[in-house]
Amino acid sequence: DRLRCTPSMSRYASGVHASEEPLDEAGWRQRLTVQGKELDPAVEALLGAFTRLQLRHSMLSQRVRALGGALERLPVGVAVVTKESILASNSEAERLIDGVHLKRSPTGAIQGGTPALQRKIDAAIARVMSDTHSSEALRIERGEQATHVLFVGIDEPDAVLMVVGDPERALSPDADILRIHHGFTPTEAKVAAHLVLGLTPREIATALEVGVETTRTHVKHILGKMGCHRQVDAVRRLV
Repeated sequence: DRLRCTPSMSRYASGVHASEEPLDEAGWRQRLTVQGKELDPAVEALLGAFTRLQLRHSMLSQRVRALGGALERLPVGVAVVTKESILASNSEAERLIDGVHLKRSPTGAIQGGTPALQRKIDAAIARVMSDTHSSEALRIERGEQATHVLFVGIDEPDAVLMVVGDPERALSPDADILRIHHGFTPTEAKVAAHLVLGLTPREIATALEVGVETTRTHVKHILGKMGCHRQVDAVRRLV
């Protein structure tokens, strides 16, 4: 009664929340205290449990957001799937699942574009589920190219990890990651990313709209920061 709870479509699963909900333990303690009296032991225990639960929920939410952000930056699709549904996925997986060869069934499960492919997908998922330390790779023909789908066992009952890549998407390196990992300047990171793609200093200069000598200077700085004497060695390490 002290919480003045009212039915509501709140963020709590119960559908009930306290009006003007306090933001911290002190606020709750003030709300629950009557005429300056100490809280009942049972209420005190519940308040402590509730506060710990809020902290754990906040930490878990932060970790989920961080992991979600990391998965969104991957150039491949990543999803956790069961035989009946897709439990979680990044945007690239959503795009590829709704693509040419992979579809969703009416129940939301992974579905192949042909009966033969569907049988392969079902069999691969079943084998990985039976051995969580195993993996199964499928090759999906796509004109002259082929998409590879990998199913990997995870410690989750009746679920597997699915990784799928789009052969039409250029897997260019992330300049920000190169900058942070190797200590490059922003411009050096862009030059390094173009080196990985096989461009020459002259081609990089044209792409970045800078002088060729400026580009060569950046390449020298990149080699120095990586401790490499040859451009080919730096490119190999970047790749």
